[in-house]
Amino acid sequence: MKAGQLDRRVIVQQRAAADPAYGAVSATWTTFATVWAGIHELTGREYLAARTQEAAQTVQVTIRYLPGLNASMRIIDNTRILQINGISMQGRKAWHVLQCTEFNQTAMA
Repeated sequence: MKAGQLDRRVIVQQRAAADPAYGAVSATWTTFATVWAGIHELTGREYLAARTQEAAQTVQVTIRYLPGLNASMRIIDNTRILQINGISMQGRKAWHVLQCTEFNQTAMA
């Protein structure tokens, strides 16, 4: 992949447990890295679940090799949140190709 195809600035986030003063543990997300990425929408599907219409979009994200990257992380692309489902490496630690899912929910009337 040519570097010019990495045309979006995205944030890679990891889950971090916060321990607030009142004793309950809550999950928060912190920035792991900010990188350039190439994003390609692959498929979309809609389904009904618990009277909520969900649209799932499969997205492929390509970034340069990023040590420590794992499938429990997520990608923030502007206002989109992409959950990482799988990671493959292309070349000799040159590129990561991430298979991600973006979910949009709208309540049913």
